[in-house]
Amino acid sequence: MKMNDMIQQMMFGNEAPMPTARHGLGVATYDGTIYKIGGGPTPRLTTCANYEIFQPNNQIFER
Repeated sequence: MKMNDMIQQMMFGNEAPMPTARHGLGVATYDGTIYKIGGGPTPRLTTCANYEIFQPNNQIFER
């Protein structure tokens, strides 16, 4: 493993992938939970009504 890859993994880690890929979403945290809201499938003015809740302790996304 390259040193740069090791440093990045130590700093950011690998988490579960988002169920819905999107661009320009809003993200907030509260009480150890990450909330992902809005955004769209492509850059610019596309939007969607999806929201997802990620619980890092058990690597689970909820919709």
